[in-house]
Amino acid sequence: MPAWMPSLALQRNSNIAKVMDELELDSYEEFYDLSVTDPTTFWSVMIRRTRVVFRTDYNSILETPEGPTEPRWLNGARLNIADRCFTTDPEATAVVLQRVGQVNLERVTYGELEKLVNRVANGLVLAGFTPGNTIAIDMAMTLESVAIYLGIVRAGCAVISIADSFSPAEIAIRLRIGEASAIFTTDYIQRGAKKLDMYAKVCEAQPPRAIVLPCGEEVDVELRDGDLTWKDFLSENNRFESVDRGPNDTSNILFSSGTTGDAGIWQGLTELGIPGLMIPETLGGVGLGALDAAVIAECLGYHVTPGPFITSATMAPVPLLAAGKEDLLAAIASGEHRVGIAFGEAVGARNDAGVSVDGGKITGKCIFVLDADADSYLIATPDKKIFLVDAGAVERTPLTTVDKTRSTCELVLKGVPAELISDSVDVYNRTLDMGRVMQGADTLGAAQCMLDQSVAYAKERKQFSRVIGSFQAVKHMCADMASDLEPCRSMIWYAGHAMDDVPEEARLVACHAKAHLSEVGKSVSKTATEVHGGMGFTDLVGLHYWFKRIGANRQLLGSPELVRNEAAQIQGLIA
Repeated sequence: MPAWMPSLALQRNSNIAKVMDELELDSYEEFYDLSVTDPTTFWSVMIRRTRVVFRTDYNSILETPEGPTEPRWLNGARLNIADRCFTTDPEATAVVLQRVGQVNLERVTYGELEKLVNRVANGLVLAGFTPGNTIAIDMAMTLESVAIYLGIVRAGCAVISIADSFSPAEIAIRLRIGEASAIFTTDYIQRGAKKLDMYAKVCEAQPPRAIVLPCGEEVDVELRDGDLTWKDFLSENNRFESVDRGPNDTSNILFSSGTTGDAGIWQGLTELGIPGLMIPETLGGVGLGALDAAVIAECLGYHVTPGPFITSATMAPVPLLAAGKEDLLAAIASGEHRVGIAFGEAVGARNDAGVSVDGGKITGKCIFVLDADADSYLIATPDKKIFLVDAGAVERTPLTTVDKTRSTCELVLKGVPAELISDSVDVYNRTLDMGRVMQGADTLGAAQCMLDQSVAYAKERKQFSRVIGSFQAVKHMCADMASDLEPCRSMIWYAGHAMDDVPEEARLVACHAKAHLSEVGKSVSKTATEVHGGMGFTDLVGLHYWFKRIGANRQLLGSPELVRNEAAQIQGLIA
């Protein structure tokens, strides 16, 4: 049963109901079907009702000359979508706000907002920006940030939206991918009694020219050469003619979870020697062990780092070293080659997948293969044999999972040439155990970051004129997370040590580490979100990156239930 259903009165007064009445439709199902079967009629009504302002009207709603995957919307139209915001009464209230340090609410009309938007647009033109430039905004939601957003769009430029909670590294990635020409930010952000140095954080990301707004009356930091204060940037001219744009021109660049995981990050890790971490120095690697790798995996998990560390840097070297594949190992160490892992059919068979080998050729389907961008794949068959296949010989389809920071895919193999790397169950087990220990370490790092964020938030967030960290209930939540998590570090470190120095215990400890960290990580991610309250569910805080990473680690290479079952078998507790 649904938790809530709108009353009939609310249903009849909804926008959807009004459109359905106009189209003489009796059910939502008919409404949805119309949007699919007759998009011209559907969108003609929707565009009219949403009062989109066109400078030049469209010739057609939708054309698909290249098929449904390449639609062309509103052909021939010219518009600036920011104009739609100012079609109402200029005396009507547009924004209600309460400024930091003030008690009374402030109301801003549409007319007043439009004048500020136009001053921003004129300021952009005077500063030398042209239509098509991308300009970032990294600041709290204020009246000025709304005006900046609309001013950028009205000037024909595109906005790069960046949450003010992001780290310098996260800001830098978004600026680079979005090819930002400038960034709007503030000197400080006020969080209760604490002032956070926002401009310093943005500067650490090495941005292009910055326009800096003051937290108080005046900008209170020394600016870099070329940066502007808000006062110096803002034009006095409050009239502006919007720049015409096409329907397919970009107006905003948004980043969902994981979409910033570009190859540049792995290249940076390559320069640190990370891909060759467990490859001998004679082959261009670093020659370290599993314990060292576990420490690095924890660090990468802490920062939800995209990249194929677990696959290429830790799992792949195990069977490849056993097989003496020196050329391939050297290519991995140099960062020139990435190896994905397809162990799903050996870990736990699925009804809609499975692989078989006949005459040196492999056929079948592998699901949830780790690293969709790999150059080759190590595929484990149900009898624990490991084969190497070239990525160019397989059909590869990216899969959508909760964790966008690391890619997974489906491989379809149709008689693909496969090189036998190992027919030893021991080699397969060691490779799998290595991956499980690293996943446990990754979860440890992610959970530790969620705990650290929760403690920091509890020290800043105020309720009833007190920071919430002073409340006993919140203290206990943070203490429970810390006490659950701290023993896990010893467990992971010992599991890494056992992989190299206590082989008789390695399998059992790897299973325990993977299973236990899966449960503790789940608990910490849930509690950390609760400490943040409603903010924990927002993109502004970004906890979902770590939450989803922990969730993916829990299932990949074996769920905690499956891994505990294996541990019981190793100990002879079950057959």
